Amino acid sequence: MALHGNQPLPGLHPIGNGVGGTAPRIRHYDVSATYATTIAEGCLVIKDTLGVNMAAAAGTANATLANVVGVFAHNIDASPGAGTKVAVYDDPQQEFVAPMDATLTTTAAIEAVGQFIGCVSNVYNATLGQGKLLLDTSSITATKTNTVYLQVVGIQQDVGDSLAEQTINSVTYFGALRVKIADSIHQYASGNAGRLT
Repeated sequence: MALHGNQPLPGLHPIGNGVGGTAPRIRHYDVSATYATTIAEGCLVIKDTLGVNMAAAAGTANATLANVVGVFAHNIDASPGAGTKVAVYDDPQQEFVAPMDATLTTTAAIEAVGQFIGCVSNVYNATLGQGKLLLDTSSITATKTNTVYLQVVGIQQDVGDSLAEQTINSVTYFGALRVKIADSIHQYASGNAGRLT
């Protein structure tokens, strides 16, 4: 999914696991027989009454925020039927790389490390054949909120990568950041296991 180097198309893409450099952990979750939305690779996942679901759109307070469990590892068509399972990257220490929706200077990107960032377009995009999630640069803040809960852990900028504008398949985005789901939000982080409130 990279343009060049490790600069990805939209969506959250797993990178080297922070725990001993092991491969990203994937677990399979049941999808409700009544689920009617396309599940999109690279989009945030919550657990709710439908088993697993796409997380709420950016800017929308999510009543089930404590139920964030990770990121979808592949697509599943809408209304998949009973017995369907979906793979999810659900390690609370997993880091992801995702592109931004607007430009940041290298200095601003460096200063964002340790802060929190939200996302836009946590939905499936048929043209891309995956989710089109982008990191929302206007949301960067030192304080985690119920809509801004991805923690910036670094800049994803290898040789040949750029923080400049890119347009692929009519989706415009910029350079990429490395992020993880905040510990207090991820359902499987210490102290959160099993929480469904």
